[in-house]
Amino acid sequence: MPRISSRGREVAEYIRDRKAFTTSGALKATVHGERGAHEGSGHLNAEEQKRFYAESSSIRYIVWSYATPIAWWSEEHGWHIVDQRFSVTTSKHQGLLYLIDRSAA
Repeated sequence: MPRISSRGREVAEYIRDRKAFTTSGALKATVHGERGAHEGSGHLNAEEQKRFYAESSSIRYIVWSYATPIAWWSEEHGWHIVDQRFSVTTSKHQGLLYLIDRSAA
């Protein structure tokens, strides 16, 4: 998995193109096969957690901040960006999601 900088446009392009990556910090993205996503839900609130698990079988891509999914793409529902607020660092990571076309399913 490529290690990229979490600053600048490159990370936003990796996310837009649904490519796996890691950074030197707490931001990463993972790609999932036909079995879907089976990782934990980190610090998601009950509403976001429910959605994450409900969509988990069709999730193919997840953007993580620390151990919490902050955005994911599923075959059935397209992009979901978590609306919940977390730490200052995670808020910066959420700001990197600006290139996502939310209508792309």
